[in-house]
Amino acid sequence: MEKIKEKNEKMKKFMAKFEGMPERVAKYIEVLLLGKDASPTSWIDKSSFREIAINPTTKCNLACLWCHRRETEVQNQNILGKDMDFERFKKFAPELKGFKKAHLGGLGEFLTYPKIIEVIELCRKYVPELVLTTNSTLLTKDMTHKLAKAGVTYLETSIDSFEKGGQEKYRGFGIAELDKILPNLQYFSDNTSIPIQVNSVVSALNVDSLYPAIDVLKDIKNLVVMHTIKLFMTQFMVKQGIKRATSEQYKNLLLHWKERIKVLGLKNLKIYPDVDEVELDPVITMKQKHNICFSPFEAPFIRYDGYFVPCGIMSHVGLDNAFDLGFEKAWNGPKFTQFRKNILAAKYPQWCKDECDLRSSCELAKPTIHEKN
Repeated sequence: MEKIKEKNEKMKKFMAKFEGMPERVAKYIEVLLLGKDASPTSWIDKSSFREIAINPTTKCNLACLWCHRRETEVQNQNILGKDMDFERFKKFAPELKGFKKAHLGGLGEFLTYPKIIEVIELCRKYVPELVLTTNSTLLTKDMTHKLAKAGVTYLETSIDSFEKGGQEKYRGFGIAELDKILPNLQYFSDNTSIPIQVNSVVSALNVDSLYPAIDVLKDIKNLVVMHTIKLFMTQFMVKQGIKRATSEQYKNLLLHWKERIKVLGLKNLKIYPDVDEVELDPVITMKQKHNICFSPFEAPFIRYDGYFVPCGIMSHVGLDNAFDLGFEKAWNGPKFTQFRKNILAAKYPQWCKDECDLRSSCELAKPTIHEKN
């Protein structure tokens, strides 16, 4: 009986991810049931998307060990070090109306973008929620007040080690060290009511240095989510001999965090994914159990130059241009539709195979890059 109750609770958490998004759950079921025979077009009801992601710049002031910027494919596409044309975005911005949330994310540090405040203000004219991802190195006191006034409703920041010297080791520069960014986050928390989420990449290399996280961050009152991201196995990771944390290492980290949250009485702090969600997540589970990537159907991501990309880690693959065609025509444009057709037929580009364990139909019996390494 207890096992049945446990499974029911897991499914409740799973179904909660579709709440208020009828078109999303309908498409999810269609793809699961029909597989290669499902339609390669996606829905256009903006309220059924979790968010729309926009990448204002690909400039960055760090050199993170696991960043996709290091990949040859990305470097060869001449997309790094570029800023979004604000005037083009201004013309596109009214098409954001209907989305619940806009997320400024992707390759780059967005506080380096000269018109970041104007972009935030413009987005907030059309969407009720605005998420900003930053490495917090430029999150000064002045910037804190500007971001709050402009309309940021949620802040995500990236920390990959909670031990001395770890941030510089994994993120490339001393400006990312905890003694530099924690005061920034503390000031942001003390002077705004904006929730904060900390994102941490988890690999075999840094997993141990993540254990102190809850104790290190316990005084940041606005902290609401600790989000772990399993290492994407880029070719650079393979060449460097860096491996993913094992399932046991990953689970033990989450359990340790959960215990520290309980001991410290941090009732408003959640772990995502938690232990159950690691096993049952709409996107991850579809990849692992059905060899289908759902992201290109449900996660609109617009690059700095207006091109839709298949997902946040494939910024080098430009499909149809939303700035030129508008959201609806580009979202189901010829290039994007063909990309989805290939996914449904299990015709994956090498990038998808390496980083997400997806396999082409003729390769299902072969080991993935992770099983080889």
